[in-house]
Amino acid sequence: MPSALELRSKRLIALAYVVGPAAGLTAWCGSRYFFASSYRADYFRPGAEGLWIVTVLVGTAICLVVELLIVTPLLIAFNRYRWSWLNGRSAAVVGFLLGALVGGLNSTWSYGWAHLLGEAATGGMVGAIAAIIFRIVAVGTAPTKSA
Repeated sequence: MPSALELRSKRLIALAYVVGPAAGLTAWCGSRYFFASSYRADYFRPGAEGLWIVTVLVGTAICLVVELLIVTPLLIAFNRYRWSWLNGRSAAVVGFLLGALVGGLNSTWSYGWAHLLGEAATGGMVGAIAAIIFRIVAVGTAPTKSA
């Protein structure tokens, strides 16, 4: 059964490539600020807007590379084959797994398993938020065809 979803305009898809990661990275910055432990209490603090801007700009550029390599082929295949399994939930799961992989690889082993899992979880959060925002902006419901 073909999907009831369809891609929106190229302009909205391009916007989704940027807005999704920016929203996910903003949530990541917020998690670093609100849940900073004592050894990293100075990482994000009031007045750290400049650090947030740099994080979002650099992080969005990095995410864009990942999106171009992984998301673009999925979108092309989705548009061609109308996969019903590729929807908001599956996109969030794929986004979480990709983000967790990148977050885990980015982590250093020197802090141990708890640190690795924490970094993977926050990376997964970024990926899931980015995927959900991408789905909201770039994918809409196809109009129903009346008989």
